[in-house]
Amino acid sequence: MGRNSESVARRRILKRTICATTAFASLGAGTAVVSFVNAEARPTPAYASPFSEKNSSAPLSTDSTKPSTTVTIFEKPNMSPTTSEPKPVAKPTTTSTTRRVVSPSSPATGGDIPANYLTYYRSSGKTCIGLDWSILAAIGKAETDHGRNPNTNDRNSHGALGPMQFLEGTWEAYKADGNNDGKKDILEPADAIAGAARYLCASGLAESNRTSSNPCPSINGKISLKEALYSYNHSCRYVAGVIDQASAYSKQYAT
Repeated sequence: MGRNSESVARRRILKRTICATTAFASLGAGTAVVSFVNAEARPTPAYASPFSEKNSSAPLSTDSTKPSTTVTIFEKPNMSPTTSEPKPVAKPTTTSTTRRVVSPSSPATGGDIPANYLTYYRSSGKTCIGLDWSILAAIGKAETDHGRNPNTNDRNSHGALGPMQFLEGTWEAYKADGNNDGKKDILEPADAIAGAARYLCASGLAESNRTSSNPCPSINGKISLKEALYSYNHSCRYVAGVIDQASAYSKQYAT
């Protein structure tokens, strides 16, 4: 092969190598590191592909008397695309608080007490001889404003809940079915009011002439009534408030 033929062959090899390197590099298929034989090295024969050894460390020249350069034409590309699975989006944690549905208060008819509550108070006020419906109504007013308080069905800091604010242990002892539906529900106004009546009667009102103790001597009223109310809530201020409210209801709802 003449000198001119050698130059043409060398240029063709160089051109092919540069084109292939550019193509692979643009595809991101691997890292191309190309070294070329210097001007004195023997060219690759025309029939030999420069890509036949992609990671060859063998010199292109076999003549040991002429300098040669080892060449790494291409690192082996990773042709398997890496697909990262999308991370699942965490669903928001929601805390669901289910509130029990209880009988709502009917609109008050000519007064502060809702119509359905007034019926329950009057019905349960006949539980024992020393109890008047107005006392139950005054307690209902003081505790939850006849169920209007938005926290009526939530346990308070002392553990009491419902329209008449019973502790669960006390409710278990005095629970009642005030509306004859076969249930004794602490959150149902008819049941809660009937339970409160039972509790007050058991706390002294069933014995209307009881004089064994007087928890709030400075307050006017029957000792049995004050004792029962003090048992319901250990506060003479509470006792005085309930008695005053009951008196007002008796006048307001006089029949």
